[in-house]
Amino acid sequence: ARSLRSATVSQVRAIHAIANRSKVNLAQTLHDDFEVERAEDLSLRDASSLIDQLKAATPAAGGRR
Repeated sequence: ARSLRSATVSQVRAIHAIANRSKVNLAQTLHDDFEVERAEDLSLRDASSLIDQLKAATPAAGGRR
């Protein structure tokens, strides 16, 4: 069985920062989308995809043209 690497401290920090800025209910998102209680419980890949998801949901975060 391959072990899943867990989210990095930087990823967890970014998730909290982006969620706060975009007023996302992080606990709800973690529970509904990833079935975990805390950002620290995400795998590295899930944390990465959540960051992308949060950035996409945040206006003015992507600098899209």
